[in-house]
Amino acid sequence: MGFDVLTALLVIVGVVVAQALGQRPRVAEAMQLTASRLGLVERGDQRAIGESRGLRVSLAGTERGGVEVVIAGVADGIDFARPALLRKKKEDERLRIGDPDFDGALVIAAGSHAALGCLDASTRARVLWALRCCDALRAEGGALIARIDDGPALDRAVEALLDVAEALRAAGGDEATLERRLTENAFRDPCLGVRRRCLEALLATSDHRVDRAERALLDPEPSIRILGALALGESGWHALRGDRVVEAELLAEVWDRAMAEPARLARVSGLAAVGGTRAMRSLTAMSWSLRVSPALRRQAAAAAQRIEGRDRSVEVGAVSLIPLDDRAAGALSVIDAGVGSISVKS
Repeated sequence: MGFDVLTALLVIVGVVVAQALGQRPRVAEAMQLTASRLGLVERGDQRAIGESRGLRVSLAGTERGGVEVVIAGVADGIDFARPALLRKKKEDERLRIGDPDFDGALVIAAGSHAALGCLDASTRARVLWALRCCDALRAEGGALIARIDDGPALDRAVEALLDVAEALRAAGGDEATLERRLTENAFRDPCLGVRRRCLEALLATSDHRVDRAERALLDPEPSIRILGALALGESGWHALRGDRVVEAELLAEVWDRAMAEPARLARVSGLAAVGGTRAMRSLTAMSWSLRVSPALRRQAAAAAQRIEGRDRSVEVGAVSLIPLDDRAAGALSVIDAGVGSISVKS
């Protein structure tokens, strides 16, 4: 039995080795064709170097029979790799750009804030296509580094990598260029998550944060309007008063456990400024809820009181004391089945 297993393992190893050896001539031939087409200078040690599209390109054979491609001169400060290559990265050590497909395919190092401006929709699509063409891909130190094991796929993969490198190089630059790219992504990207992340970065760093925040107040997306109001403070919330779509979005966010508590507290304060009856009922419920922190309960109670003080027509609780006439004065009348405090309406 043991002998049969050993024999089977030797056969499998032999097949793998034979395939690798058979692959080498195909990869070497593909490497020669790609190097010739790009105008690279070939060397005797299975290497070719040169320039293509103004970028430094290097092709080198690997021990396993594939080709390593290195393209230097792309935007510096953008480091990423497949999740499998950065399996030990903690959440606070990675940057999410807000595109679920992209964030699921690549891990971006937390310090690569330039990625928010550089990785617009077109560039993200190019990177994802390059991932499909390569067996391994990462960016570090201003260079793209990839491995291609399939000879016939080499030429297509190198073209995809050059497209990515060109896009990243064009997106890189000084602070003014980065701010311009962030602004374009914040207000034009088709992915709402990317828009939010870029706007947050703009409002945290830009010298024109007030202008960007005021522009955000006019955006069709309620979550973008909320970010603008958060940056402007009371004047921003005043501009959104009566916006029931924003009110609904704020209510969803304050109950979102995945959101950090400081962000939830800030949105409760926003509800105090823009909310109406619906917001007050929800905040009153939150003020009694054991599913939220004491700080959120206190903030919710204060916000509900502020709404009540601003809008006397709001019905606070489930039971109110309503003087009707001399015969029924002081009688209890059920207003709503919702949870809340008892209020006197005169």
